[in-house]
Amino acid sequence: MTVKKIDELTQLFIHRKHPVVRTHVDSLLEWMPTGLALASALVRKKRDTVLREALVYFVSLGLQKAVVLSLKRLTHHVRPNFSFKENSFPSGHAATAFMGAAALALELEDKPLLAAFAGYAPALGVCALRMYKNKHWLSDVLSGAVVGFASVKLASLLINRLAKEREKHRTRPVYLR
Repeated sequence: MTVKKIDELTQLFIHRKHPVVRTHVDSLLEWMPTGLALASALVRKKRDTVLREALVYFVSLGLQKAVVLSLKRLTHHVRPNFSFKENSFPSGHAATAFMGAAALALELEDKPLLAAFAGYAPALGVCALRMYKNKHWLSDVLSGAVVGFASVKLASLLINRLAKEREKHRTRPVYLR
């Protein structure tokens, strides 16, 4: 079975059971995990945590937007609602929501598992609503989720590596050598 066939069957299943949903909740939920991640960093009141979280977030956002916009321009994937807009793949809403969820999980990795993964519930809701609103195919939201998740992991890896390099090259005072 091809990806296109799975996309079509998923849309058929969703819209046979439910009419097209008209809501803007998905646009609000898109930013909820990010807000939770930044609020968590602020509540913990550690200056380095807040700065690191903000840096990871902004680098992730830049990476995520660059990948999503590039793929939208390269693929020309038509949306399922017959609007003939060729910017369906991947879902930017899903990418942003999963980017925030991954950032929250990274911020709360030392907390209980339920708290660390709290951002994934609204992110999954965004994905479901994008399909229910007939704006995206299943493959669009899944690829958007992967891009969002990977952007945080890559940004965190990059920032951690840069921090280690900076610490390694930092000069020590003579009396500490």
